[in-house]
This record gives sequence, structure tokens and C-alpha cells, in this order.
Amino acid sequence: MQFRLKIAAAAAVCACAVHLSAQRTGDSHPDLQGFWTNGTATPLQRPAEFKDKPTLTLEEAAEFERGGLARLITTIPEEDRFAADLNDIYLETSSLKLLDGRRT
Repeated sequence: MQFRLKIAAAAAVCACAVHLSAQRTGDSHPDLQGFWTNGTATPLQRPAEFKDKPTLTLEEAAEFERGGLARLITTIPEEDRFAADLNDIYLETSSLKLLDGRRT
């Protein structure tokens, strides 16, 4: 039991000793610089229709990208759909592409 505790403690010390200079500024604060964009058709969470499918074929990916505007409109409540400018020119869904690898 003590041997396992010593091994766990040693592993914790080693893990804490890792220097993360690439993720810190010179004064040891987190480096939050960068460029954020929502310009992707890859959803944050895998849709239920793709629960057992980690990637799409080329044809499926093209169809998924084409249906971006329709998918986006269905997420908006019915009473709000007519009050907003919901078209592809404003929402730019035609420029949204799946990330490399066509992950779902």
C-alpha cells in the first residue's frame, strides 16, 4: 500500500514539474492571445444522427455543408424566425466548411 502511495506521489510531482512555457507569457500568466472564429460547419457536439459515425464521406460532407442554413434556422424558435434576417448573405453559411478529416 505504501509503495503505491509513493509511486502516485512521485507521478504527481513529475506531472506538476512539467514546464508549460508555450502556454504562458513571460510573467507566468496564461497566454490568451490568438484568433477565435466560429467559421466552421463542424458542430461543437456530435449530432444524434451521426452518433455511431465519427467521420463523413466526401459526398456526405458536401451535403452537410450545403444544408447549413436549414440546420441553423431549425435551431431558432419559430416565433423568432420571422423577425431576423435569416438568409445566406447575412449568415454566410455557404462559406462554412467542415474541418480537416470531415469529423462529425
